[in-house]
Amino acid sequence: MRVGYRVWQALRRATAGLRSRDLSVAAKVLPPDAYALFERMPAADQDHALCVHARVRDGALVLQQAALMHDVAKGLARVGLWDRTLHVVRRHLSPPAGRWFVLQGHRERLASIEQHAAQGAVLCGQVGLSEDVCELVAHHDGSVPDEELSGRQRELLAELRAADEAC
Repeated sequence: MRVGYRVWQALRRATAGLRSRDLSVAAKVLPPDAYALFERMPAADQDHALCVHARVRDGALVLQQAALMHDVAKGLARVGLWDRTLHVVRRHLSPPAGRWFVLQGHRERLASIEQHAAQGAVLCGQVGLSEDVCELVAHHDGSVPDEELSGRQRELLAELRAADEAC
């Protein structure tokens, strides 16, 4: 686990409301119903999505849309910084240690984080985004095996994951 990067990420998230965001790029890339969903995300999640999008902005439209929507379920669940921190720490522990590392009251929010990719894919489908976008969102966090994806989808997924990790 890159501690310095995670600290930077936490500070960026905590100060997201202090920075101005240009949502016009999301309005241009997303269809109206998807953009409405994007607008409902907290500022920090929008900020992260826009950062990811900026790294793939010259890529295929499906990649750009997935970049903007990949964490939509996490954002709409209103999962806080503390819960996200617990999730990251728990994910980097060995499985037995990770299982006991759940504080009472955080179990539901941690489950929401762990399931956010699948839930986000469903939300993307509900607002009319393509099956390709839904697949990228469902697979972006590595919780679903990539074997079922085509070669092109794997390439796009690798770009999405790299951009996500950089933000």
